This record gives sequence, structure tokens and C-alpha cells, in this order.
Amino acid sequence: SGGIYVDADLSFSLETQTRPIYAPWTDLNTVVHEIAHQWWGDSVSVYSWADICLNECLASYTADYLWPERMQGADVDAMYRETVAQAASMPHFWDIPLQNPGAGNEFTSVYYRGPLFLHALRKQLGDDVFFAALREFATANAYGNASMPQFRDFIQSKSGTDLSGFFAAWLDQAAPPPDEYLFPGDLRA
Repeated sequence: SGGIYVDADLSFSLETQTRPIYAPWTDLNTVVHEIAHQWWGDSVSVYSWADICLNECLASYTADYLWPERMQGADVDAMYRETVAQAASMPHFWDIPLQNPGAGNEFTSVYYRGPLFLHALRKQLGDDVFFAALREFATANAYGNASMPQFRDFIQSKSGTDLSGFFAAWLDQAAPPPDEYLFPGDLRA
């Protein structure tokens, strides 16, 4: 267990299984992100690069939302709304879909749109269902491979409402989701 600090000119840190590798510039957010990969990316690996959101969306959500909320008392709903508002002035923010972002785009939108998708999903499902479903999915797929279609089907099986429109808007589209999916639950201030 632990991590490896590499005193070399690396432009990335990496979630290598059981011992993440950290570049000299690594900050706390990166450490949390790479540790989250022990579940999402290492224990549950993707079938193909089209499923990269299973790795990066979940690790980014953990570092960007769950850690600040739990450890610093951050108002992550406000953070979400602020990021969505800022995205309105970024012309290419929504251009790359989260599911199957395409060759060369695997490591793009999963970092900045991915946390938004998962926070909206959390608000759509409610905390109890959301967190229980993530734990169960990780346990059911531990030490194996999973795909985004499997994730969608699994989450749908835990919801009392049809999520097909929500998933299509967030994962398949290269456009902002409609307001009903962008601001589910109590996200509309």
C-alpha cells in the first residue's frame, strides 16, 4: 500500500494498482483522485476506452465533490451551480460526450463534465440510493471489467423512475442537458 513519489519531470500522476505514482507537482486533489482509482479504474476496470467515464468521472467526482463536502464542509450544490453557470460562457464545454468520447478525447470531458454528471445523478436518485448503488456496483464488478452500458442498466435497476432521458442527455449528447436533467432534485436554487 502507499504511493510512490517520483522525482522526475512527469506531466501526470497515475493510479497504478495498489501504489499510485505521484509526480512532483501533485496536490491533495490529485492524491484523492488517484486513490479513488483503487476502486474505479483498478478494482473495476473498463472494457474499452469508450467506458473511460467509469474510471475518470468517478475519481474526479470523489476528488472534486465528495472530498471537499466531507472533509471541508463545502456546499457542493453551490459548486455545481457555479460550474454550470461558468460553462455557459465556455463554447466547447459540452462538445465531447462522456460515453465514448472518441479516439484522442478519452481524457477530456470526463474530468470536467464527469463530476457534474455524477452530482446530477446523485440529486436525481437521492443520497441513499446513489451511494448504495455505487458501493454495490463496485462490489459486484470487483477485480473485473465493466462498461458504461452496464453501469447505466445497474443504476436504472435501483431507480424508481425511468433514467433513459437523463442518461442520454448527460452521457450521449454533445450539448448541455435540458434543465430537468441539469438541475434535478434540489439543485435549482
